[in-house]
Amino acid sequence: MYSVFIYAVLLFRTHSSVGTFSGHEVDKFKKYNISYEDGLKLDIPVLTDAYFAYECRTISMTTFGDLEWIAGENLLDYQDKDCFLENGLPDLAKLKIPLYVGCSSYRELNQDITEKNHPLYLER
Repeated sequence: MYSVFIYAVLLFRTHSSVGTFSGHEVDKFKKYNISYEDGLKLDIPVLTDAYFAYECRTISMTTFGDLEWIAGENLLDYQDKDCFLENGLPDLAKLKIPLYVGCSSYRELNQDITEKNHPLYLER
């Protein structure tokens, strides 16, 4: 069982180091003052500051070097509807989304970014 959380940049900066510690070594919720509620489907925490979250059942785990690739089944998702547009896309006037570009470096996706559609995008 695991959970996936999507944070805005402000919160991401606060909690980005959480993944560097094992939950067996330190109580991350106390150390980083992270609020959560119990999951509705699984016995996992759901972070209350995330604007989107999933509760997932682990299907398989594969090790690649020092990384773990986890495949899972999404059982339930949580969405702060105020952070999304009618078409389901994030409202970048309200969110600044961190994008990992490598080597512990991130960029910020925000309302100042130019929107472009793929040339093969089909209107529905």
